Amino acid sequence: MLTEPLILILALTLIAGAAALQSLLGFGFGVIATPILVLIDPAFIPAPILLLGLGLSLLSALNNKKNIQISRISITLCGRFR
Repeated sequence: MLTEPLILILALTLIAGAAALQSLLGFGFGVIATPILVLIDPAFIPAPILLLGLGLSLLSALNNKKNIQISRISITLCGRFR
């Protein structure tokens, strides 16, 4: 089912819309894209969503790196890996 062009175009359009929503609001990629993609084809879940979400988050962090406060992130990460 993943080789049908219409399915791939639909999935790509959905991913692009969810990524735009994520960029504007800060959330929405997984919330919007995942349930609809699983209805289209369960093979789209979970690895493609995780990889695309990671890439989108890294691009957002690089785009806004001047606004990232490393001192606050380091405190949070210390608690995370404790």
